[in-house]
Amino acid sequence: STDRFRIPFMMVRASAAMLSTCLALGLLLPLAFSSEDPRAAAASRALGEDDACQVQGSTSSTCSMSALQRRSSRALADRSLTGRSLTNDVAELDFSNTLWRRLRSASYDEFPAELPPGTDTDWVWPRDMAYYQLHADNDMVNTFADVYTLATPWVTGECQRFVTYFWPMYSFWMQESLRRIEAVPEDAPPEQTKQLQHFVRQASYLNCVWFHDPRNGTEWSRHVTAHMQNVRDRPSTDLEFPDLPEWFNDVPEFLMYVHDACVFWSSTMTCNLGYIARDLTGNKAGSEVCWDKVQVPTYGYSMHGFSLMPGRNAVDEEPYNHSEYLECQEKPLSKELLDNFCPFAGHYPAGLLNASWGHGPAKGTKRYEDVLKCEAKLDIPNWSTCSNYPVHRANEGGYIDVLKPSKGPITTYKESQERTEEDAVAVAGFLGGLAAKWAALRSMNKSVDELTGLQSMAVDAVSEAAKKAAKAAATTLVNKTHVDMPIMPEN
Repeated sequence: STDRFRIPFMMVRASAAMLSTCLALGLLLPLAFSSEDPRAAAASRALGEDDACQVQGSTSSTCSMSALQRRSSRALADRSLTGRSLTNDVAELDFSNTLWRRLRSASYDEFPAELPPGTDTDWVWPRDMAYYQLHADNDMVNTFADVYTLATPWVTGECQRFVTYFWPMYSFWMQESLRRIEAVPEDAPPEQTKQLQHFVRQASYLNCVWFHDPRNGTEWSRHVTAHMQNVRDRPSTDLEFPDLPEWFNDVPEFLMYVHDACVFWSSTMTCNLGYIARDLTGNKAGSEVCWDKVQVPTYGYSMHGFSLMPGRNAVDEEPYNHSEYLECQEKPLSKELLDNFCPFAGHYPAGLLNASWGHGPAKGTKRYEDVLKCEAKLDIPNWSTCSNYPVHRANEGGYIDVLKPSKGPITTYKESQERTEEDAVAVAGFLGGLAAKWAALRSMNKSVDELTGLQSMAVDAVSEAAKKAAKAAATTLVNKTHVDMPIMPEN
């Protein structure tokens, strides 16, 4: 996905899978060469005896083959004395004293389910609602606590830079959503509410397509502006979201991939950002899109001095000085304003997932009441959650449906999780076999080309045993740390 601002939950799962692989390999080498696996141990000892045969001047394979047979049969006969086969009994491995256990329990205090006394419960949503929105639950967060608490502040800290860079898109789509929300009555029938929610979700998706930018200077600008103008020309009571022009069917599909968390965040922040955008626009609001008169930056959206947008230069730090935005709004978008808002307008309790969540308008003000009324019409926070699909595309149909013909979703979270776990096991096996082979050759001080036939067989046996052990250990670790993905309602 080209989307970068995201709550880090998919990253957490991927990191956990890779951590499982690393831990499995950490367990592998000392176990693979121990007496726990008689085949590996026999092969290892036979390597030495084969060298001894050559020193003694034997010209046949009888000496070395006999050594391997003797060692193998002796090891198999002595299983009860030397230990059990690692690959058969790996499911009984005890991880209670491993690094994994320490990672799961190190200094993480479970965040309380109840909001502290004095919290504005009309504005701040409790822990379990936050986790539900983020496609998680308390057990999942506790399982991967350290990863969550390290990753979340890092990712949410991108909010100011992200919103600043893509502000023309957010200003347009949030205000288009807002004027339709305001036109819908508070007691709207369920079908009308669903139509409104669908419009907001499509607008939120386009907010997250990095290149779907009306600013002048790109090949996309003319086509994006034409579509925006189509939306702008429609009355506030029109909840139908027009399809993108056919030109977008020729765009490389991956450029319109968007991570689910960005759609969730944009949908949830529609009311807050919509009123901010309207305030900044002031008397410059008009019937035209306007943002196509603004030049696109020469640099791309960047992190740590690296541009995440192909074809655009990097910048070390976002300058927060977009005076060109004043072409389309009366007031500047300041970093101070975003520092107060980002990343969630204070809707989550401070400290949740080791992050601060910004601030909303003062309780009792008109802005405060307007935002709550707007969110109530959308049924936020209940409606605006992460979905069952980690990555969206314009033509998936249903959840995101802005380009025809529809092709269906790319994948589900559950499918993605299964593939990640399977890949972790496969990678562990491959690296385990490779590491064991390297260690065997190093201990013999030989290259592959220098091995005799029997030595090659023995090295392969060691590598295969290590591969099986690594895969078994990784499978056990994945199974012991697996958390079932919550299934979200299809709305």
